[in-house]
Amino acid sequence: MDAVEQLLAVDPVGLTLDDQLTHLAAVDVALARFAAAQQRALAAVNDPGDPKNWLVEEVGCLLRWSFPYTQA
Repeated sequence: MDAVEQLLAVDPVGLTLDDQLTHLAAVDVALARFAAAQQRALAAVNDPGDPKNWLVEEVGCLLRWSFPYTQA
């Protein structure tokens, strides 16, 4: 089982308070790593030579972002 699956498999209700806080910190670290991976992926698909911004439209649809948010 990979690290993400291990985090998802934990039921924090059954943990001690210290273990709940440790788990919460681990989830936060995983979220930060996923956010960084998303930013790297967005940078990789950037196409400044696209005059009609079709790629921006596709990314916005894929990630369910509003048009103004995608343009920012």
